[in-house]
Amino acid sequence: MKFGYRSVILIVAVILFVLAVGLGLRLPVQLVPDLSFVFATVGTQLEEHEEGRVPQMDEYTGHRPLSVEKYTTTNSRIDESACADECEWLQEQQRRRSTVENACGNYIQRITKDVLSYILVSDAYKVLYCKIPKVACSNWKSAMLLLNGKHVKDPHSAFIPSLKTFSDEEVERRLRDYTKFMIVRNPHERLLSAYIEKFVKESSFTLPIQRKFGPIIRKNKFKYLTKKYANSTGNSKKKTRLMKDSSKVSFQEFIRYVGDPANKLDIAAEQHWREMYRLCSPCSIQYDFIGKLETITEDSNYILSHIGATNLTSIVQAKPHHATNSSSAGKVQKAYEQVTEEDVLQFEKRFERDMALFGYQRPTSITGFKSEDDDRKDALRELSRYKNKV
Repeated sequence: MKFGYRSVILIVAVILFVLAVGLGLRLPVQLVPDLSFVFATVGTQLEEHEEGRVPQMDEYTGHRPLSVEKYTTTNSRIDESACADECEWLQEQQRRRSTVENACGNYIQRITKDVLSYILVSDAYKVLYCKIPKVACSNWKSAMLLLNGKHVKDPHSAFIPSLKTFSDEEVERRLRDYTKFMIVRNPHERLLSAYIEKFVKESSFTLPIQRKFGPIIRKNKFKYLTKKYANSTGNSKKKTRLMKDSSKVSFQEFIRYVGDPANKLDIAAEQHWREMYRLCSPCSIQYDFIGKLETITEDSNYILSHIGATNLTSIVQAKPHHATNSSSAGKVQKAYEQVTEEDVLQFEKRFERDMALFGYQRPTSITGFKSEDDDRKDALRELSRYKNKV
């Protein structure tokens, strides 16, 4: 068994310390070694030598598999005598982390290049933020730019370094040493927000998405109608006409597309409605803080206070009158009345892990659904319309 010079020095330090204690010598505090670090370091090196482990490359990401156990939280304990008013918030953070841990169980995600591209970096403040579209993402990107000393009007057009831009060793160091946080949102409301922004609004940014996904979603719709109303569908010409329909995608068409497990949601633009756990890998990266859009003001204030950037609190607050804000009970209720309960159950099945990880349930504002009878009538009417359409 071979040991490096650092291992030998550490072992000698431990031996000398033990001898000194045995002889009853009182060492100055600053000379007492951090035994937890010493034993952890030596133990790790011994284990690696004994098992002959060599870091392997992840053939999917091109990175060495990252040691999940390293990326634990740096704020897992609360000193109640010192935290004063922060105690309640820190205790809530502990509850949120425990919920994530319990929901993860033995499930571990690979930390892929795609995941690393969502984790933004500020070296100046030693902070990592995992961005999730439709969850105060624009505000927090603006804050990250300011933390990096950049002042820009459009945060989406400016470069913010992500972990993807660093070497494996630098990624591991930052994941181990930096404060890590993410902001999440109820999946039902996030889906509605994505729909409103991408398929209701019309702008130079949304039209390309509408043109791209309109045919894809309508192809999915035709598949659904064919499966459910097989005896009422026409020939392939009807499918072609439906896919070329230039009318807006309905919320029901959208939720059925997203909820269909056959759709992988791996196209770049689908980050806006992809599962949150797939973006940030919370079962492999233990985030120090998990903010929620529902408590964005309080969470943002404490996170910024922790990293020493309280001057940015006004930037990261949610905009209650934002055009795509879908959190109001009225908007949610009205939207989900357009879909069947079967549609919602299928969506919830796909987002079951997100809901379990972050402690979400179906919003209480979702109280009524489109009846199956009305859904069938609408489907037959639409199929007839495409049949007669030239």
